[in-house]
Amino acid sequence: MWKLAMVQGPNAMIFEASGAQRKSFADFPTAVSAMLKEGWEPFSADSGNTVLVWFRMRVG
Repeated sequence: MWKLAMVQGPNAMIFEASGAQRKSFADFPTAVSAMLKEGWEPFSADSGNTVLVWFRMRVG
């Protein structure tokens, strides 16, 4: 089973897959770095009006 979260920029907010805001950072690279340090694995990205990077972490 996977736990999902995403980093949304340029405001660098981290959201749980449920939509609840998890954390907020001063900049996008810091947010992505924090996710990687916590053991999250990036698996998808998209750009348009905002940049989204989806992360997953194996649980259970």
